[in-house]
Amino acid sequence: MQPLLICVRMDQAYLMRLSFTALSLGIHVKEVKEEEWGQSLAALCGLAPMASNPPRVMVTDKMLIFAHFPNALLDRFLMEMKKNRLEPIRLKAVLTPHNQGWNCGQLCAMLSQEAAEIEKTQKR
Repeated sequence: MQPLLICVRMDQAYLMRLSFTALSLGIHVKEVKEEEWGQSLAALCGLAPMASNPPRVMVTDKMLIFAHFPNALLDRFLMEMKKNRLEPIRLKAVLTPHNQGWNCGQLCAMLSQEAAEIEKTQKR
């Protein structure tokens, strides 16, 4: 499967720069609109059908989801983001069998909680 970068809650200027970086590495980019946030990650990746009436969910921050990325490509993409001076995205996840049934709201809540715990630990 082709590597897919799922972008949630991105402004258009940032999305264009991010897409340029991704496409230069052969990575397909999918922008997820607010009305799609309730879809499962599997559906957003084309691994499951889209729900006809997904729940309305809240996403509070920008998020990147990496689907079908070999480890080396993921590392290279993140290095290219730094090289191209793209603002770091705090909430990032790799699609897994465990999280593919979640929607963007659920993933955002989980990643936000993990990020807060890490930041709390680093302040000690």
